[in-house]
Amino acid sequence: MSSPIIYLDNAATSYPKPERVYEKIVAFGKSLGANPGRALYKMAVDAGEEYERARQAVARFFGVGDPSRIVFTMNATDGINMALKGILRAGDHVVSSTFEHTCVLRPLNRLAKEGCIELARVPPEADGRLSPERIARAMQKNTRLVVVTHVSNVIGILQPVQEIAEAAHGRGALVMIDSAQATGVVPMDVEELGLDVMATTGHKSLFGPPGTGVLYVREGVDISPWREGGTGDSEEFQPEKFPVRLEGGTLNTWGVVALAEGIRFLEEVGVEKVHEKESRLAGMVFAALGEDERIFLYGPSDAPRTGILTFNLCGVAPPIVGNILDERFGICVRTGLHCAPGAHALYDQPEGGVRVSPGWFTTEENIKTLIDAVREIADELAKEPAVRRGAAGT
Repeated sequence: MSSPIIYLDNAATSYPKPERVYEKIVAFGKSLGANPGRALYKMAVDAGEEYERARQAVARFFGVGDPSRIVFTMNATDGINMALKGILRAGDHVVSSTFEHTCVLRPLNRLAKEGCIELARVPPEADGRLSPERIARAMQKNTRLVVVTHVSNVIGILQPVQEIAEAAHGRGALVMIDSAQATGVVPMDVEELGLDVMATTGHKSLFGPPGTGVLYVREGVDISPWREGGTGDSEEFQPEKFPVRLEGGTLNTWGVVALAEGIRFLEEVGVEKVHEKESRLAGMVFAALGEDERIFLYGPSDAPRTGILTFNLCGVAPPIVGNILDERFGICVRTGLHCAPGAHALYDQPEGGVRVSPGWFTTEENIKTLIDAVREIADELAKEPAVRRGAAGT
């Protein structure tokens, strides 16, 4: 019998999910598999009611008073594209960061290339955090939107999003946060944080299945629909009211109700406990490997962070390290550029790195096994570094 795997790629997708999430998908699919909002027979009505209860659960989790401001999407990428292309107009100026995920990077790059928007990118400070003051200085009179990640999927450092929102609002701009790596890991009240738009995915730390996401849009923020279609009514154009304005077409009902079940699990566990555990596990890695000259760890260990961390063995390509961890030790990690090449460029790591992302079901023994495995690989393959690790941009 093969040994059980040690899964340390929760920043890509959480695994395993709580058992109740799997059970919810099966139970709902078997009993309420009709299309909600499209018919008046009991199964369709009941499916619609459960779908809306899921929306209420998500709204409660994020501190949203009006559940209609919660829009269900396919994933964070879907929601981010929906927001960017629904908010921005010709002549707008946008401020973002140099280490965004491609779900933010690519649509902004295309809009800038086509001459629709002007784009400014702000690098982080030496500790990996964005400066709200620096963001404010990058803004112009026509800045319509500030869009940044809440937690980098490479360095795992928490960004001061509330202060960034205040800086944006102080100059008359909206703020949108990519929270794919933060939701379910750090407590979030979007209204308290002052966010205008927040996009996240369901399949990471919210424990939902793939194909689920959430877009929060503050009341008063207008987003033109970029996906138009059936909403169960006969209007000639896409309805103005939320959430159907942005929810055209048949909905991923099975996935959404399972996402709500993951959120209920998190509410019972406590997001604060998740954050404490994952940060502590990452801290174990920093403490054990941080002084080894053969190992380059991205970012300082004492910055506010989640459990995400990335490293390299000096002189060893990241895929080689990842393959050995998988084949010899049964450890699953992510290697490469992680859809965020700018984050690796900040640390002068053009080949990317080896990302470790523990989750709620990761144990200390799992992390100890990882540490021993990395040391063993370093003894075999790593070279002494020519330059000592440094801060971002050094």
